[in-house]
Amino acid sequence: MSCALSLLWSCSDNVARPASDNAISGDVLLEDWADLELFSMQCGSEGRPEGSLLTIDSNLLHPNGLEGLREITGDLIVLGNFNLKDVNAFPSLARVGGTVRIHRNEALEQLGGLASLQLAGGDLRITVNRIGTLDGLDSLAVVEGAMHISGNANLTDIDALAEHHASGTTSTAAIIVEDNPQLL
Repeated sequence: MSCALSLLWSCSDNVARPASDNAISGDVLLEDWADLELFSMQCGSEGRPEGSLLTIDSNLLHPNGLEGLREITGDLIVLGNFNLKDVNAFPSLARVGGTVRIHRNEALEQLGGLASLQLAGGDLRITVNRIGTLDGLDSLAVVEGAMHISGNANLTDIDALAEHHASGTTSTAAIIVEDNPQLL
């Protein structure tokens, strides 16, 4: 099944349509509760986007209704959601076919909702958030692109990534950790 977060539908006729397996072809942008509700109605809790799932400049505080989402074929982009404190909307998400980008979410304190994530088919970019640790990325075994962790003013612990890198299970093009002033 396939669907996404942040309802930006970019289909040829600008209308997202669920396929027979609860898939939505194109990108999904969820900006508010109405978008999330529409997505949940069309895709169900176990839908899968055949494209990217985006939450950009939304007012969603705790997006519910995505608990069964297991895979996103495109990117997962959580960007500029000023009220979002956690990413607990994704407890079942295991695979993202493209980049995972979590950027400029000024209230985001933890990544625990990504505890099931095992694969990022592109980069992992966690930048300019309030997170203190990378706990929640413990299951992440493969990042096919680069890992870029920067600008997280409260980040004090990156052990979740260090353990994977030391065991050789995480494949990455590069690991870039910079401009995290609390990280010693």
